[in-house]
Amino acid sequence: KIVIKGSSIGKFFLFEIFVGDGRKIYELYSRDGKKIEHKSLENCNVIVFSEDDSKVAFGDFNGSISVSEIKNEALIEKAVFKELHKGAVSSLAFSKDEKLIASGGEDMFLRACNIDSQKLLWKDPKDPHHAAKISCLIIDDATGKILSGGEDNTLRVWNLANGNPINEAMLHNSSVMGIKIWDADSKSKFKNIAATLSSEGAVYFWDLSSGQLLAPPLFTPSYLILGFGFFKECIENPVVMVAGSYGTMIVSRLQAAPEDKSAEQLREFAEYHPAFKLQDKDGPSKGTVLVPLAGSVIIPPKGSDPKKQYDFLMHKVLNDFKGEFPPIPKLTADSPLSK
Repeated sequence: KIVIKGSSIGKFFLFEIFVGDGRKIYELYSRDGKKIEHKSLENCNVIVFSEDDSKVAFGDFNGSISVSEIKNEALIEKAVFKELHKGAVSSLAFSKDEKLIASGGEDMFLRACNIDSQKLLWKDPKDPHHAAKISCLIIDDATGKILSGGEDNTLRVWNLANGNPINEAMLHNSSVMGIKIWDADSKSKFKNIAATLSSEGAVYFWDLSSGQLLAPPLFTPSYLILGFGFFKECIENPVVMVAGSYGTMIVSRLQAAPEDKSAEQLREFAEYHPAFKLQDKDGPSKGTVLVPLAGSVIIPPKGSDPKKQYDFLMHKVLNDFKGEFPPIPKLTADSPLSK
């Protein structure tokens, strides 16, 4: 099996060749077809390019990372971080200013390093950052955060300066394979939003401030997503584009709940928003998973237990509603929990 991948802006492309022992062999080429040789390609498990293709980082099976500058289609080694992880490096990410490199490993730990000083930004915590291999990373320079996704079915957010967690883990129904951040315009009401891709072929939308879902997961008809991302030209409201197999392309826009509506009107507005419940999973792969609530769940009639009314309100699912799904409005004043 051979997979062809492009660099950030298409100056280079990779042949990812899977061999019999489960490992991968990489071949790196410039856009005009010239093969680029580098010793770090020999034992490489993951490769990432900076945003403008001026730098490339290699993570190997021994837990080491090397960072090189790219000049005239040649790689000039700039930094080497020996055995940062116990086991293979499984994910890498540059900061936008290209001064930092973050890595996730099969050892479940997250690292962040200054490329120029070749120093770690923080000391290792006692406990791993994830409960399984870290499969994807992204550095958000603007807010000073690192977002990491893992095979433990979670998205997690960390303080870039000290590595401390910022909020609770955000649960998925399967492994997290990709992360995108909405680069909000100053006019936009939407701030601190991310989208994640899970291995089951779903895109999740998250409010990173609260750690809550903003909208139902987005699926393609084939349940296979080849790529996804936010549409950069959108100024005020986030628009996500999802490419599926069989030539499928889905474009979805998030919209905010109206601010000038009454609690009752917001209640009706919220009915179009499905929610999830946590469920303990038994069997060989035990754990806690997110399960979409069934479409048969309905709002109890008025006059019944007010807490149940409120709980069920946010859990109503209309499977036949195919339009845009708004974020859950905050009904604090209307909540029985606030009385």
